[in-house]
Amino acid sequence: MRRAPALAALAALAAGAVPAGAQAHPGHGAVNVGISLYSFSPPRIDIVVNDVVFWTWNGPDTDHSVTGSGPGKTFDSDPGTPPDRFSHRAGDTFGEQFTRPGTYTYLCRKHDSMRGTIVVSPDTSGGAPVIDRIAPQMVGVALVPARMCRRCARPGGRLRFTLSELADVEGTVSRVRRGRRSVVRHIALEGRAGRNDIRFSVARLAPGGYEVALRAYDSADNASPLVRRGFTVR
Repeated sequence: MRRAPALAALAALAAGAVPAGAQAHPGHGAVNVGISLYSFSPPRIDIVVNDVVFWTWNGPDTDHSVTGSGPGKTFDSDPGTPPDRFSHRAGDTFGEQFTRPGTYTYLCRKHDSMRGTIVVSPDTSGGAPVIDRIAPQMVGVALVPARMCRRCARPGGRLRFTLSELADVEGTVSRVRRGRRSVVRHIALEGRAGRNDIRFSVARLAPGGYEVALRAYDSADNASPLVRRGFTVR
């Protein structure tokens, strides 16, 4: 995996490293399914073991879930949320990695006429070398809550994102004042394919406005677009 010398000597912001997950199929980009007009598009996709599927709420209708199951796996974009409370913004994304071959089916728990199928095939590349020129995708980046307490029992919150493949996630935390950014911390951690949920500490940050900027790098050093998210420390 990529290791930036300048960042290696700096402490990661996360309280602990993210456990490594299964490597996505090399050279494969994530498969994208759109959610719009009360349908999943395309309704059927064919992928290879360890690929990641992203669903994106394109709107204008966004009161849908992605709820499914298959060999040894269940998944739900809105676990524990009643169907009458589904609430997504246009552009929201949910990601899931599929590590076992077989057929998986899914639906919207509010509109059960919305259905989709994922057929996962074994990896038959036989270990043949693959040139990976596809950048990792990092979506659904969020700081929860966006307003964090620094003097609470567990100061901070959660950093959440979804990766299309195993990747190093590197970036900065900057203080934002009068439109100017000044870097106060660096982030360097291993992200796993699929969903990541990491403790995000603000114990040593002064009250005020901040911005986190993140980029993911895969083992071939392909880089994702830079993602910025703002948050406040109180």
